[in-house]
Amino acid sequence: MLAVFFCTTNKLVGFPLDKLFFFLILGTIAVSRPRDSMFTSGEFLMIMSLFTLAALSTAVNLTFSPMIFFPTLGVAFALLVRRHPRMLISALYYALALHMIFAIIFVVMAFAGVETNFVWSLREKGLPFVFAARGFTPTVQTFGTLCILWLIIYLLRRQFYPQTFMDKCLFLINTLAILITLNRSTYVFWMIIVFFRVRKLFWLIIIFLIGFVIRFWEAIIGFLGNKGSLEARSELLEGFNLSFWGSNSILVYIFGKGTNQLPPDILAKVKWDYRTDIENGYAMLLHTYGFLGLIFYISLSVFFIFQFVKMKKWAEVAILFYFFFVSPYFTQEFVSTSFYLFLSVMILIHDFYAGKYTNTYDK
Repeated sequence: MLAVFFCTTNKLVGFPLDKLFFFLILGTIAVSRPRDSMFTSGEFLMIMSLFTLAALSTAVNLTFSPMIFFPTLGVAFALLVRRHPRMLISALYYALALHMIFAIIFVVMAFAGVETNFVWSLREKGLPFVFAARGFTPTVQTFGTLCILWLIIYLLRRQFYPQTFMDKCLFLINTLAILITLNRSTYVFWMIIVFFRVRKLFWLIIIFLIGFVIRFWEAIIGFLGNKGSLEARSELLEGFNLSFWGSNSILVYIFGKGTNQLPPDILAKVKWDYRTDIENGYAMLLHTYGFLGLIFYISLSVFFIFQFVKMKKWAEVAILFYFFFVSPYFTQEFVSTSFYLFLSVMILIHDFYAGKYTNTYDK
């Protein structure tokens, strides 16, 4: 469980523990079961295609950025751990619960005057005394994705096991953790899931929201439609526009620039010069892998969603559509372990619906 917990902790220490433990778990599974076929031919082709995209972008730009190869490792992880559902579901369930508990503690500490790097202050929105949960992740939305993932696992587990008192307590902790992210994207994601899977909670939230909106209408509109936030999101794309579109290179448009980071000469021309990364998912894919990479991503995403469409599993269709196509607009998680942990669980759920686990999810 601790190994999986560290897979969720990008900002626990100065070193990216999440990437290290992804690699260690992948290697451990490969070494412990050397005679087993790790991937099908189709899965192997997908992994090699991802590697080739990164390699082509690297070769065209005569540069080397290790991070652009991480999606290859992430997809390999997601495809491999599906063969170990007990480890994936049970370990993630408790690892994410532990992460949420820590995040809540850090927010409480921040409101008590002990601010850490594991919370996000709303100073930029004019609310310096309000703090959002970020946990051991780089962004609030990334932490929100982990909270949503725990909820999906919880809903999967309750199909097989009776709920214990601890499960109910963890559900309340999850609800609190989602609320204190103060993240619009996470809230929408949460509402999609509870609409399909926890309908009573959905209507309870709607009733609460109606009363809350009536009472605090002006403050809510000011927060949700914060002009500064919208302008900042647009300004964050200035570096991408200069670096990608401003390159005026057909090769760059096709293969990208071989890195998800903006160079110093571009940063010198933009307002947000301390942000070297590209927050928008679509812009990040274009900048790193070009239109070739963006088309590849869209094609694979549509293909995976279509597998649930054929099964008429509309809840999963809605969840994946939001995760693949809406969420990346707000922030990109393609080089974060959260994206591939989420993908791992959704692949396992697909296998369950396909009848590969006949009795329980951990067969």
